[in-house]
Amino acid sequence: MNAASQPKHGEMLFQALDFSYAAVWNMLLLPATAVPLGLNAKGVPLGVQVIAARGQDHLTLAVAAELERAFGGWRAPPVRPIKTA
Repeated sequence: MNAASQPKHGEMLFQALDFSYAAVWNMLLLPATAVPLGLNAKGVPLGVQVIAARGQDHLTLAVAAELERAFGGWRAPPVRPIKTA
């Protein structure tokens, strides 16, 4: 994450359609599973969302388990000391 991706003072934190990626699957009644994949080179958490057809929840969970095994799953981001002036 960098300063360019942060909202400026006075701007809305969330825009009107920020919910759309998750909301689409909910409105279509499709099962979805969030899968942590580990950290990138800068220590930022990475993940994907696995979607399946209605009634196929077991598939999203099975794919999530395989992805976690393959990529290492959730890991705590590195702790950086707080800089003081």
